[in-house]
Amino acid sequence: MSSHDELHARPVKLKDSNSDDINVVMRDLPPDRAYPSPSLPVHATESEQANRYVQFFAAQLIGWWTFSALYNVEVKKFFLTAPLPVEATLVQLFISITLSVSLTKKLDLVNANIFTIQGLSSFLVLAVLHLFGTLATNYSVSLMSVSFAHVVKAAEPIFTILWSIGLASFGISAAPININLQRFIAISVIIGGVLLASVSETTFSWQGLFWGLLANLSFSGRNLLSKTKMSLSGVPQTTLFLVLNFLSSLMLGAWVILTGMAGGSPLLALPPSSVLPLFTSSIYYFIFTAISMNILEGVEPITHALSNTCKRLVIVFVSCSAFHCQLSASSKLGALMTIFGVGAYSVAKASPVKDTTKMPTKTSPTPSTKSIVSAVIILVLLLPFPAILLTAYRGSPSPSVTDGALTISKEGSTTGTLTNLDDLDSWTSQQVVDNLQNLILQTLTPVFEDFTEVVVMDHPDHKNRGDSAIYVGEIRFLRRLNKKVLYECAHYAPDKCDTQHVKEILNENSGMVTLHGGGNFGDIWTYMDTKRQGLIKKLAPFYNIFVFPQTVFYYNLTNAKIANELYSEVPSLTFSARDQTSYDILGEHFPTVPRLLCPDMAFMMGMQPRRLAKVDILWLLRKDKETPFGSKKNDKNYFKNAIPKEHRNKVSMTFFDWEDGDISLKGLDTPTKRAEGRVEDALDHLSEGRVVITDRLHAHILCILLDIPHVILDNTYGKIFHFHQQWTSKLENTKMAKTVEEAAQYAIELLATEKAQNTKMAPAADKKSNK
Repeated sequence: MSSHDELHARPVKLKDSNSDDINVVMRDLPPDRAYPSPSLPVHATESEQANRYVQFFAAQLIGWWTFSALYNVEVKKFFLTAPLPVEATLVQLFISITLSVSLTKKLDLVNANIFTIQGLSSFLVLAVLHLFGTLATNYSVSLMSVSFAHVVKAAEPIFTILWSIGLASFGISAAPININLQRFIAISVIIGGVLLASVSETTFSWQGLFWGLLANLSFSGRNLLSKTKMSLSGVPQTTLFLVLNFLSSLMLGAWVILTGMAGGSPLLALPPSSVLPLFTSSIYYFIFTAISMNILEGVEPITHALSNTCKRLVIVFVSCSAFHCQLSASSKLGALMTIFGVGAYSVAKASPVKDTTKMPTKTSPTPSTKSIVSAVIILVLLLPFPAILLTAYRGSPSPSVTDGALTISKEGSTTGTLTNLDDLDSWTSQQVVDNLQNLILQTLTPVFEDFTEVVVMDHPDHKNRGDSAIYVGEIRFLRRLNKKVLYECAHYAPDKCDTQHVKEILNENSGMVTLHGGGNFGDIWTYMDTKRQGLIKKLAPFYNIFVFPQTVFYYNLTNAKIANELYSEVPSLTFSARDQTSYDILGEHFPTVPRLLCPDMAFMMGMQPRRLAKVDILWLLRKDKETPFGSKKNDKNYFKNAIPKEHRNKVSMTFFDWEDGDISLKGLDTPTKRAEGRVEDALDHLSEGRVVITDRLHAHILCILLDIPHVILDNTYGKIFHFHQQWTSKLENTKMAKTVEEAAQYAIELLATEKAQNTKMAPAADKKSNK
């Protein structure tokens, strides 16, 4: 046997002479192993081996953290469309098995009987923990934001220590974990840093907390017992990973079959575009989990858990880097705490800890002080790397801003070359959104270029989801331009506008005041218009004021003349209109005020993932003073009977309006979070219908963002008609109707097309809905 063969055949252990905690096992594995350790020269010194290990460990951390971040992004995209954690887990396990077998040329099964019933039974406890951990993680991510999930999972090192204590008390041999005061403080600082870095991005969820804690409990136990299995039985991580996935898939598959989920799962009805993120995330799941198991083979479980905790911080920062959100002061402080904690833990590992175990050890090369310091420096430098890679992978950053507990997609269109839509016979939703986002940015960016700070006034803190959609778009636009929002306020508690406070915090030269856009400019909604005039009167002498795009209408032109007495005296005021008619009204009645023509700000949210449909037709009709249906606005039978008689008993329907009720505001403690919550509710409701019929402008806009076929009816004064003619007239899946009967006929036609083109879409309810 050659010396090279001998090196491949024998394990080389690295053990810190002062600490049992680095007890790494370095195997220069044969070529048929999926994840070999770094190749070393035959006559490499112990110091060279130690330094090479540091480099290899750093490289694995890059892969682990990066693919974990990519996984979280993709799996969340799938859950936004179809919250199916059981099915997702099964697909992830199956793809992992397939990739494990295909990437391993010759399985090193250690024991020929490993895949017998007796052999597999020895892995059963590990497989149960592996299954529970994977399933619980998917449940937690499907129920809450990625940030909150990683806040909960940051506590994994604590569970690792508790498992170690528990196993030791029962006399079960496991990898030793010795914690002195220095290490305990370092661990606490790391966990606290991740919590602090993430907490500003979250809202509380009891269900999410439960599943996150269960994932912690399962994975920390799996890692400890896996370490013991690999150390005592000689089972390599590639084989262990394959066996755990195999047994987990058998158990979950059996449960799915026994419960009858296999034949009726909505996953089978999803279109390919909705399933693609699941398969992509499953590949990422295999890669980062395999790397994680490989790292576990070479380090102690507590070191692995701490690396996993640092990974949580990376994921939070990756999200912010990719989606251009602004990090709070607590996030930055938490990052510094985590980095400091990692450094403190590395130093603490060099302090003597009494070895209470009886596991045999061998004299092994000791990493030098230089190697340990290098490892800490590399760890710090690695933090931004996954963010950079993810940004490059996903393309240009989107205009979105946060990753709160709400699930409004962060996927928006990016600035690029405007498409000349006039040259096209019909437009797709994506083309319209891309074009209008770019038009908003090109039109409004010059308005803000001389200002760094903004006060956002006139926040619509009420149950009209359309106003909330505008507000979310306004905030995302401002953050897209990296403008610092100093203050948000509404006309009433709990965020009533305080103009004196604005004067105290906003610099006259570098600050701008913005007022909310929408459809309340004029004398239809006089309360809102009067309040806006009051704010302008108080702040105009001090600041530049910009009014986001509005629909403008006056029943009584005398009211316009009265308003002009104020507006004509304000030199630093700019209006914007969201259709040509409103733009002309502004020019006619307020000729001294600069004005712009710009699409509605809700388009800055970008395309949104469509949820599973529940009924054939959703009627979303307004019930306020803008309704065109008068006394019939609450008569559901009037609208049901508009459906052609031959189809009336064949389609399922439901009814909804923004005014039917507000969402729970628990935990939504800022204007932006409340607006996002209401928009999320609107997206959920609109997704219930395969086809939507509406007389609300923002139901029309949100249907475009969701790419839902829909029919629009006008309101009492032409708001929707003028907007549709201006920006969305050639949408291929949108119809403008003049009567409710015409709308119903259009809906039947769109429904037939939808069923023909989306045969795998979730079926509507078997019985008609009378909601």
